[in-house]
Amino acid sequence: MVEISVVLPVYNQEQNLVNMLPFLQRELLNCVNSFEIIVVDGGSTDNTVNVSKNSGARVIAQRDKGFGNAIKKGLEVAKGRYIITMDAANSHPPDFVRKIIESKEDADLIIGSRFMKGSIFVTSIWRKVSSLMLNKMFKFTLSLPINDLLSDFRIYRRHALQDIGIESKDFDVQLELLIKIITRGWRVKEVPLVYKKRLYGYSKARIIKCRLALLKTFFKMYRLRNSILSGDYDDRVLTSRLLPQRLWHKFKDKATFGYVDSGKFTPLDSKHLTGFTLDAGCGSGHFVQVFRNVIGLDIDIRKLRYLKLVKRIRNPFVLGSAEYLPFKDEIFEQVMCSEVIEHIPESDKIFKEFCRVLKPSGKLILTTPNYGLFIWPLLEWIYGKIIPNAYADKHISRYNLEKLKNVLENNGLKIINYKSFLKAIIIVASQKVDEYE
Repeated sequence: MVEISVVLPVYNQEQNLVNMLPFLQRELLNCVNSFEIIVVDGGSTDNTVNVSKNSGARVIAQRDKGFGNAIKKGLEVAKGRYIITMDAANSHPPDFVRKIIESKEDADLIIGSRFMKGSIFVTSIWRKVSSLMLNKMFKFTLSLPINDLLSDFRIYRRHALQDIGIESKDFDVQLELLIKIITRGWRVKEVPLVYKKRLYGYSKARIIKCRLALLKTFFKMYRLRNSILSGDYDDRVLTSRLLPQRLWHKFKDKATFGYVDSGKFTPLDSKHLTGFTLDAGCGSGHFVQVFRNVIGLDIDIRKLRYLKLVKRIRNPFVLGSAEYLPFKDEIFEQVMCSEVIEHIPESDKIFKEFCRVLKPSGKLILTTPNYGLFIWPLLEWIYGKIIPNAYADKHISRYNLEKLKNVLENNGLKIINYKSFLKAIIIVASQKVDEYE
């Protein structure tokens, strides 16, 4: 496999490419073993295609117009383990390629940033101020640790782009790619970038059209960023800027953890384990981030990837379903299961599994919405309108306290305590019943 692919979207860039391509090739020859330069041509009417071919670049004709489609096509045909995208107008100095390649192992997406310490952004005052304000607004609203969300100069690790499904057709593609990579639990990092004025020609971007496309994509990405589909959802909700969401999850965690036997946990700085607790459906929550003797299980690879790659949690994680726990009988002191059972088709199977893996007198702690009253269904409807694809429209099994008590008792567990918040959520502590009782 080629080590590095460089993707250059172009349209009438003959004069810039004459200088840029030879310089870029020399830089790549000096720092990588194998590379390819892919010029994605959007129908140039000058000598762009011939200049590119004569310089040894691979030219791809772009059928669907738009910068986003050019990026999409370039990423599709690139063969490299790492893929660089950059401007062909000499705004991005080719010698920066060496610097970004040197840091390629630090993250799955590395962005050349115009807005961090050490960067240089040479452009008009109006463009600099408008770009800075736009990036700050998006950073705040989308709760991102990135300063430059729209930079073209990037290096992607190939596996972070698999099945990403690019929809944007214009310059908003940068925002879409960034959010989708973050929501999949991959690592993102910024490095300072030197950004200069183009040597020849003018920008092909149409400001009003680009801004409208960007706003449309922003609203799509906002819904994705704040939905269950985001890898860091469970970790981020406790600091969410949506006050109801933040308060809800803080209460839920406090009430749930209140039933946990903390004496059976091992703090992170301890050298001795005291037994294991299973967090079934751990998501990217805080429980597995606090103690060493917690095993996290989740069916969503994005959540586990986020915990391992971004949060660097060392606890063992298992990709699997709570309906078919991949563990031996009677090995856990406790099982935590917060807001999971409502997402699974109604059956005794999951409760039998919890009972099976618990040690005698082991504890099961469950959290689930209360469908016994109108309060939760109303909250669910409102939440679904505000944030589509969040938890609300994923609930397929509906429990109340009485129903939960019956299903637990039928499967070898008895309720020993419970709490409720606004009559809308139930937190239940149950215990495995000794077969001789």
